[in-house]
Amino acid sequence: MDNPVLPILECVAQTDRVEASRAISRDFLQVEDLDFCNVTVTYMHPGQNDTIHVETWLPMDNYNGRLQAVGGGGWIAGRYPPSYTAMSGAVGEGYATSSTDAGLLMQADYGPDSWALISEGNPDLYLLNNFGSVSLNDQAIISKSLIKSFYGQAPDYSYWSGCSQGGRQGMMLAQRYPDAYDGIQANAPAIYWNQLFSASFWPQLLMGVMDYYPYSCELNAMWYGTNTGSQLTGSTQELTNDIGPAMTSCSNGTCKGVPLGLGEVWIKYWIESDSNWSYENMTRDEMETYFHESIQRYDSIIGTSDPNLTAFHKRGGKILGFHGMNDQIIPVKGTEHYYNKVAEIIPNTDEFYRIFEVPGLLHCSGGSGGQPSNTFDALRAWVENGTVPEKLPHSYQDDNGDEQNRLLCPYPKLSKLKASGTARNGTYQSADFECV
Repeated sequence: MDNPVLPILECVAQTDRVEASRAISRDFLQVEDLDFCNVTVTYMHPGQNDTIHVETWLPMDNYNGRLQAVGGGGWIAGRYPPSYTAMSGAVGEGYATSSTDAGLLMQADYGPDSWALISEGNPDLYLLNNFGSVSLNDQAIISKSLIKSFYGQAPDYSYWSGCSQGGRQGMMLAQRYPDAYDGIQANAPAIYWNQLFSASFWPQLLMGVMDYYPYSCELNAMWYGTNTGSQLTGSTQELTNDIGPAMTSCSNGTCKGVPLGLGEVWIKYWIESDSNWSYENMTRDEMETYFHESIQRYDSIIGTSDPNLTAFHKRGGKILGFHGMNDQIIPVKGTEHYYNKVAEIIPNTDEFYRIFEVPGLLHCSGGSGGQPSNTFDALRAWVENGTVPEKLPHSYQDDNGDEQNRLLCPYPKLSKLKASGTARNGTYQSADFECV
């Protein structure tokens, strides 16, 4: 797509009352009586039988000269409730904001059943390509054009913000479209998409071979260590597994395997291309074949494991993100692995790319460690002022509802309690910690 000129002939202010809004990595923000112009552009790629929508919200009164585009989650590129929540918060702070649906038909369960196959045995590669990469650059071009038309000049700075799928989208933008955004917040990114989805079936395969499906609480001993006062079965079967999804479902004393879901859908539609496929009788040889084909056939379409970020680095772009160390869906070690690969190509990687690992945080949010609320502001300060995010103070509520404070450090540094650190009424301050 070339840089189009998209004139806005007339805009009537839209008022939308939002009681509370929260974008990933921001505090809860009360936003009310928002006045913005909602411009939704519908377009297609000739010969591909697609219809794509890019929705852009343009603040009427408090525009701060910046674009904050938001990503999607799971099988959704964007333009769904979590995206709109993030967009509401962005407009409330004066950002123009946008989201794309990549031409995908959204289902109530956010799955891809309605668009994955053209027919049995025939996956829709055009839509997968839109989802994987193409629509992301289109979104940036269209949104910037609308901003220029509406305000009379292009945005001073452009940012991307997303988690999970949104994080993967952010990494794709940095790798393939380095000029799209000045700063990219890529939280808990699904970088190794093709490997991750196939590998998610390993627990199911192993449990099937062993013919043993454990209660979720049995894994607690691996997490907490020996606890002489707890049982591992029986009355404790309803305890949650703090490590992550149990991958089993238990009822009336019997457990069966339950896959994470993302991998099942991936193999069903894009490897087997059979809507009736079932994982239940999968063999180890079949799993190895699925793993190989997933990478061989689709890594160039949706994978974001390319560590060569040279173009993005040279144009002055910055990437900042967080990843929960208890992430039950996307392992934090994958993000570490990718960062290390980038560092092999670009010395001093931390000059433009930083990851903050969060103990206790689950996937994007939730868990005992709390979700960071200051990473986007840190990204903006890094891009615009050159303020390097050497460390980030972090506050959260513990299981008792008491506020706790910690210090987040950029990988590979770790947060360590200072020798002088002292708890006051059972609470530490961020200043009691240091990055080592």
